[in-house]
Amino acid sequence: KYQRTHNTTISASKWRPPNNSSTGARRAIPLSSSILPICTRALKGRSTIILDATGPGLPVLDLIRKADLRTPLYPVSITAGENPGENKGIHTVPRRALISKLQLLLQNRTLTIAGDLRLAPALKTELIDARPDAHLGDLAMALCLAAWRVR
Repeated sequence: KYQRTHNTTISASKWRPPNNSSTGARRAIPLSSSILPICTRALKGRSTIILDATGPGLPVLDLIRKADLRTPLYPVSITAGENPGENKGIHTVPRRALISKLQLLLQNRTLTIAGDLRLAPALKTELIDARPDAHLGDLAMALCLAAWRVR
């Protein structure tokens, strides 16, 4: 959906700087002309990208595919279904499976959250509220997607 980086929101189609404190105005810049070239240089060949390709994530997926980053790309469409699958190169993963996998990794202490992370309190709050049938916060969902790739 979006990623928060240095007080800047990167969304599916627009980049929005923080509100201007004097005017409260925001200026939107197309993602393809501003952020993608920076991401391309930073990620090329050095990372694995797991992308929420549900709804507004599809335009971002198209941009990343066109950028030819030469890095593993795992687009995921989060579903309400019961069985995982793949459709046109996009992994379809049930929401319940994403959350259950993360809960298992946390319960087994295979995954722990470092207490000194700046967003650790917010992430912990989101995880405490996590239920397979409820909305997840962005931090918890990003962690679910990363945990999904753990074997």
